[in-house]
Amino acid sequence: MNSLVFKLRKTLKNRLLQLRRKPGLLVLYLLFAGLITMSFIGASSGHMALGGNTDIGWLKLAFLAYLLLFAFTSVTAGLSTGASVFAMADVNFLFTAPVSPKLVLVDGLLQQAGKSIFASVFILMMGSTLRSVWGVGPTWLLALFVGYVFSLVVFQLVSVVIYMYANGRPGAKRVVAVVAAALLLPTVLAILVPYLGGVPIADALLAALHGNILYTLPVAGWVTQGVFGLLSGNFVAAGLGLGLSMLGVALCFVLLLAGKSDYYEDVLVATETTFQRQRAAAEGNLQAAETRRKVKLGKNESGKIWGWGASAFLGKHMLEDFRRNRLKLLDASSFSFILTAAAMAFFLRQEGGLITILITTMMMRMFLVGTGLGLKELYTHYIFMVPASSFAKIVWSNLELCIKSLAESVIAFVAAGLIMGASAVEILLCVVVTAVFTVLLVSVNLLSMRMFASVLSQGLLLTFYMLFVLLVMAPGIVGAVLLGMVVGGLGGLAAGLGVLTLWQLLLSALFFFLARGVLHNCDMETAAKPTR
Repeated sequence: MNSLVFKLRKTLKNRLLQLRRKPGLLVLYLLFAGLITMSFIGASSGHMALGGNTDIGWLKLAFLAYLLLFAFTSVTAGLSTGASVFAMADVNFLFTAPVSPKLVLVDGLLQQAGKSIFASVFILMMGSTLRSVWGVGPTWLLALFVGYVFSLVVFQLVSVVIYMYANGRPGAKRVVAVVAAALLLPTVLAILVPYLGGVPIADALLAALHGNILYTLPVAGWVTQGVFGLLSGNFVAAGLGLGLSMLGVALCFVLLLAGKSDYYEDVLVATETTFQRQRAAAEGNLQAAETRRKVKLGKNESGKIWGWGASAFLGKHMLEDFRRNRLKLLDASSFSFILTAAAMAFFLRQEGGLITILITTMMMRMFLVGTGLGLKELYTHYIFMVPASSFAKIVWSNLELCIKSLAESVIAFVAAGLIMGASAVEILLCVVVTAVFTVLLVSVNLLSMRMFASVLSQGLLLTFYMLFVLLVMAPGIVGAVLLGMVVGGLGGLAAGLGVLTLWQLLLSALFFFLARGVLHNCDMETAAKPTR
């Protein structure tokens, strides 16, 4: 125990020394602290635009949806490569030290909790939104944050347990998958049965969320019921939800420590795999960093790449997309984008709902812009060696993402427009604005490489990236809103979105021009370095 306390104390001391040696990192942390403070102030005294009349069940649904997403990720990880709450330093030192495995496990969970806090800090910046939409204060903000962090740690632990008992056993993996799907069935039926009986989908969802059916969802449902029961004053629901959550954690501990083998052996592979991927990514070897899986050739795919010079990058990326996905350009991020738009359309059928979906999907696009193959191409040496102009290479290498974004926008807004009964002009305008916004985001990333020799959307710099995008978009947004209010009606909407699109195109052209020499005039630290 003393050795773990010593390790924790030295780790904290080294983190503080790192801040002293790197003042820029300290400034970044101070900025985050300032943003969080402003968020709490906004949650305490911000304006309640809707008077707090929006049903709190929608906030509960959003919280539950996030937890279910991570629950799905933890189960799939446990069924494949496994997950680990440890680092390679723990494998080399703690696993071989004369320390109780129970204490080592607790230390790993504490480390994971620390990482989860940093990964969940965005929740603490939503104070003004919670205040304006639901009329709730900083207590709710803090409770949602704690519940979210707790859930992430438990899901990581569940993933380790699943891997420990199902690894190398196809039958056990099938059982886990069936049980995980069966646990969702009561909640799905509680919503689907009333809906099929004529109850509107929104009312069926709210009835299920306000009922007790969520207790059938381990961890995600338990934590949701516990947090919202505590905040709403229903201490019976809070005690039951939190009690079941703690019981689940205790059960995971028992299964880990009483398993057929030492859990050290079961987390070792996942820890080494994670470490190797991180190291490969840092060295620019993205092929080694990604999960290996079989790639099948289509019937009409010869494996040849069309194009010549810089245009060959588009052909290469399209061929990779077609081989990797059965639905060609569409992947998991595409479905999250499309399903978000369709789901919001069910609940926002009032006037202006399509604009709300447009804003939400544009925010999502800020996070999904890194899924394109063009930015990943910059982490290898091939694009630097092609004898073509830097500008032509960055344009052709990012066309794949623009085409993919256009396809996603068409499907998402056509679906949302049909659900909401929007006109063809409104749908077309939303598609154009979202597609052009992707071009703007690509240009911002390339400009960041030109100026800072790194991508702004990485790590903690994501906040600066978002603030910069919002700052440069502000004049176009203000102009679009003012013009739309002056003209009014469908013509005002068309004029406003047209101005916004034009502003995005002007910014994109400017940023592409400023970043035109990015491949010839910067030394990116993340680019693959030649082996000696």
